[in-house]
Amino acid sequence: MSRTRGKRQHIRFGERRIIDPDRAWFVVATWDIAAPTYEALGEADRHAEKALREDGLDVWMPVYESTIIRRGRKVDCVLHLFPGYLFVGTSTEAGNPDSISGQPAPKPDEADLRLMRRCQHVAAILGIDGPLRIPHGVMQAIADAFSGNVKSERMQAASLYRVGETMRVADGPFASFYAMVTELLKTGHIQADVDIFGRPTPVRFEPHQLERA
Repeated sequence: MSRTRGKRQHIRFGERRIIDPDRAWFVVATWDIAAPTYEALGEADRHAEKALREDGLDVWMPVYESTIIRRGRKVDCVLHLFPGYLFVGTSTEAGNPDSISGQPAPKPDEADLRLMRRCQHVAAILGIDGPLRIPHGVMQAIADAFSGNVKSERMQAASLYRVGETMRVADGPFASFYAMVTELLKTGHIQADVDIFGRPTPVRFEPHQLERA
């Protein structure tokens, strides 16, 4: 097996990825699952990403640039952060009523899930008793781990929200509560009122902590 060997010198991540809160996110394994982490992007990863995008799915394959010393020479290459795995976002549709609001909670679109299962470049959708849905807050936290200017990127993420919009809290001590956006702060944080004991209480959130209800 041909392998890309060398001493890794510099690692550079790209711009921060804004995770679409209106999609349901999953992790799929491709047939590159056994590829060593120091190999460049595998064929199965690339083919799976292309096929899933053509089917209308949102695909995130985290990559980074690295300078490797190989045979005494510096070589720039693009590497996959999680070889053999892709994050895939499906459309959503109305599900069962939420226990708090009584409104239909969004669930993954079954047609999109079938497209993932039938993709010839996908080995499996990760999960135990079925596909495991990754919360939007967790997805955004993963993306934020590979970002540069946190403040400016936080402000970019916050700009997607609107004052007066009702959001679902996806992460933190108020997870599963509903919050109404009251102000977009200069720091990139979101000020929102959370209904606690029947009274609106102002709480400051990171953008990834809120998702559309």
